[in-house]
Amino acid sequence: MKIRKIAAALLTLALCLGLCLPAAFAEGNTQYAAVEGLTVNVRCAGNAGIPREELTVRLTPRDGAPMPDNAKYLEVTLNTADCTRDNGYITSAEFAGKFEFDKPGNYQYEVVQLPGNAANGTYDDRVMIVHVSTSWSGDAFGKQVWVTVDGETAGEKMTDITFTNRYSNPSDPDDPIYIP
Repeated sequence: MKIRKIAAALLTLALCLGLCLPAAFAEGNTQYAAVEGLTVNVRCAGNAGIPREELTVRLTPRDGAPMPDNAKYLEVTLNTADCTRDNGYITSAEFAGKFEFDKPGNYQYEVVQLPGNAANGTYDDRVMIVHVSTSWSGDAFGKQVWVTVDGETAGEKMTDITFTNRYSNPSDPDDPIYIP
């Protein structure tokens, strides 16, 4: 009887160790997925000269999505002076920081362009949504990233964030608008 109790106790101990140790080792080996170098573009179009101005684009998390350094939001500044023929009339900037994800899930970030100040400018006021989906695939933790326009039901997935601003010549409304 005493031998059975000892055997049962050893079996219970072995079972507990077998269940607890892998979890303890897994704690120190947490995998995560990261998104870095999230780029935003502003295309300058129209039939008038492009005014020199700085534009601000803001990224805000939705529903508690993780942010670099727990920031409330991130902003980048783009200068329209960089919209030249050589680069297709596009100016670009990267949001600073690394977005890290350690749990499977779907995360969203809202990206908006704050309006500029040019009297002849019409600013893209669409709300872009950056989607990050994280999941396990075998032993690897991975991610997918895509962009959509908020409110569009077609659900076209894009690979980049691009706003298009139009600058018109109010003295010549019949002058066709140039869109690169």
